Order: sequence, then C-alpha cells, then structure tokens
Amino acid sequence: IYEDFVSHGSGHLQDVSLKPLETASVFRRLSYRCLLPHCNARIESETESPRILDQLFRRHLLSHVGTHPFKCHICKSKFQRIQNYRVHLAYHEEMNSPSLQCKKCLKKFPTDKQYNFHIRKCFVVPPPPSQTTNTTASFRCHICSENFEKDQSLKLHIKHFHS
Repeated sequence: IYEDFVSHGSGHLQDVSLKPLETASVFRRLSYRCLLPHCNARIESETESPRILDQLFRRHLLSHVGTHPFKCHICKSKFQRIQNYRVHLAYHEEMNSPSLQCKKCLKKFPTDKQYNFHIRKCFVVPPPPSQTTNTTASFRCHICSENFEKDQSLKLHIKHFHS
C-alpha cells in the first residue's frame, strides 16, 4: 500500500519528509512533521519506537491522498483503515443475524435495543373499525391473541412477556 501511495502521491505531495527529525534532549525524541501546506501535523514521542512513529506518520499521509484500500464486498463502502473496515463488516454480520429480524415485516436490526423498540411498535394491532362503540378489548396481541383495552397495555404486555 505504501509503495502505491508514494507512486500515486508523488504528483500530489511534494517535499514530504519521511526522515525522522531528532532533537537534542536527555531522551531521544523522534519527530515527524508534515510539510504539506495548511497541515501542521506533528507526530513525536520519546517512548515509541521509530517503527511505530513511522507507521503513524504514513497513516497520516494517507489521509491527504484520500486512498481507501479496504472495500466492503457487500455494500461497496470504502475505508482508509482496516480497523474501520472490520467494524463495518461486523455491522453486516449483526444485520444478518436471524434473531434480530422482525417476524412480521422481516426488517433486520443491528442491535437488541433497536430490535426491541421496533417490535413494540410493529406488533401493536390497531382497533378494527367496529359498528359498536361498546367494545372493551380493542387491542389484540398478535403473538398470544390476548386482548387489551388500551394501546399502552398491549405495548407493556409485549415488552414484558414477548421480548
């Protein structure tokens, strides 16, 4: 990736120093400074190894070029960093979990919280248009067919007995 960056970036990035600057101090201080206009980024440390600092600086340089070498095979999203790509793939895996799919509308959810919120809304059965206004049980649970007078009672029932 870095070699591709250097060959591609040479037209965009000029005079970028990849050599660490050593400053005099009691400890050995390594420092990288980005020489691009309008960028004051500086990566330095007295404790990190030169190899780690070099990796951090190369990652910084990639942010200027805008390369996104990691591409999702599912939705075609692109990522600069493999860590972000892995988090994204985990999201797709959660979305494919059958336990987080609504049985009524087949919609999928990435988290339990979103799934449970949806279930409470999706499974509320509105009162049917009736000829008489004396109906006592207007809301029916789609799971166990229990009837309730109030919408809120049905929601609580689903939350406590079917979630």
